[in-house]
Amino acid sequence: MTTRTRILLDLVVRGGVLLAGHWAFTTLWDASTPGPHETDIGGGLLGLGLVVLAALVWGGLDGRRRDLARLTVTWVGAGLVTAAFAVVGLAVQGGERDEVLIAMAALAPFLTVLVAAPAVIAGSLSWGFAHRRHAHG
Repeated sequence: MTTRTRILLDLVVRGGVLLAGHWAFTTLWDASTPGPHETDIGGGLLGLGLVVLAALVWGGLDGRRRDLARLTVTWVGAGLVTAAFAVVGLAVQGGERDEVLIAMAALAPFLTVLVAAPAVIAGSLSWGFAHRRHAHG
């Protein structure tokens, strides 16, 4: 497998896992709560919180073994893939053209930052702690 293929596969797996986790959580939430789910914002917010938490933990683990530049590029790429999957998923589920365009303009950048920022911050802290220990002892 070439390096480029391995990198793309890594980004697709990260983005897919994060979005699949969000989808699974919100599906379970909707199945377990009564009432109209179109107006229930709680499940979606908790799902996004879990995406942030997963990116935070995964980025922290990555920071121990990746340099900061590679970590940043990896997680910004994973955020872009997550956002692209979300927009495509909306279109496939029958979203109207205007809804998909709004998702491309607003949801995609939001999801990219929502995934990349906590992962890069946690990874940077993890990298700093790992390298501080090696430098001082």
